[in-house]
Amino acid sequence: MAQRYRFFVQYNGANFIGYQRNPSYEKNQPGHKSVQSAFEEAVEKLTHKPCLSFAAGRTDSGVHALMNCIHADIERFSARGEKMEDYPCSLFLVSLNHLLRPQGLLVRSVEKIDQRFHARFSCKRRTYHYQFASSVDQDGYPLEAPTRWFIRKNLNLDLMRKAASVFVGRHNFRGYAGSDSELGSIRSLYTFDILEENLSSPFAISIPNTKISPNRRFTARLQARGFLHNQVRKMMASVILAGQGLLSPEQIQMRLASGRPQPKQENMAPPHGLCLVEVAYPEDKFTVTERSAFDWDSFEKDQEYIKQYSLMAKERQKESVAARKTARADNEPEE
Repeated sequence: MAQRYRFFVQYNGANFIGYQRNPSYEKNQPGHKSVQSAFEEAVEKLTHKPCLSFAAGRTDSGVHALMNCIHADIERFSARGEKMEDYPCSLFLVSLNHLLRPQGLLVRSVEKIDQRFHARFSCKRRTYHYQFASSVDQDGYPLEAPTRWFIRKNLNLDLMRKAASVFVGRHNFRGYAGSDSELGSIRSLYTFDILEENLSSPFAISIPNTKISPNRRFTARLQARGFLHNQVRKMMASVILAGQGLLSPEQIQMRLASGRPQPKQENMAPPHGLCLVEVAYPEDKFTVTERSAFDWDSFEKDQEYIKQYSLMAKERQKESVAARKTARADNEPEE
């Protein structure tokens, strides 16, 4: 029997067309690849055998993942076709990261786990974060723009929280699902919180004669056992409209109860602000016989270096802007 492996991964959604494999699209669009295809091709390159994988979260195109879970059954054979000892987890960890990290996909850990485990159906909780901001200058945040939706409107936090609370509980989310969602649209949403981040940016810009407050950043946190296709992004679109005073919690409640699709003008929040941050399993139900994990001490040092470098880059940019302003002032003709 093949050995079942569990892989915890993270990836930059901007580099992929989504998690799920799309053979016809990928064939006709060279350079466009799904997370599933990239992962399976890397495994096949190492094992020289076809690989079929399953994931906890089948994220949309452009959606990021800080933690997603994949499982695959893998056997090891010699060149003569003889069954050999299973691949060690450490070999997969190092080799897969060598192949996948340049593509924006990191394998955080590899485990040998028993056959009862299934990455999708064993998952008891999925947690998503959606990052967005009320900002007068959405082009002024080059380091955040890939992972945050910037909205040039004032957003009322209390109104957004009231709107989000309407979705919490067990409902038929048919009106907040993609047209290609699977049968059965009843889901239980455990949590839908919206927090305002207490941060400031050196790129803050104050534009005269505007009522928009700059630098208000928010993170929405949603938890459920499972979500329908596009559900999070459709709910976020309604919450943002509520924050602008264009949609009331009562209207959202009526639409949720009716099951009718959202009007086109509401559509969906863009994908780049959404990130799958956690997938949780009842670990006491499964047996893990071997594990190898990414060196997080080294990773955290790398992250700290990147953070410090980014701060220095911001300071240099500020100094450059100030220098250009001074130069322009010096070159202006005197009256």
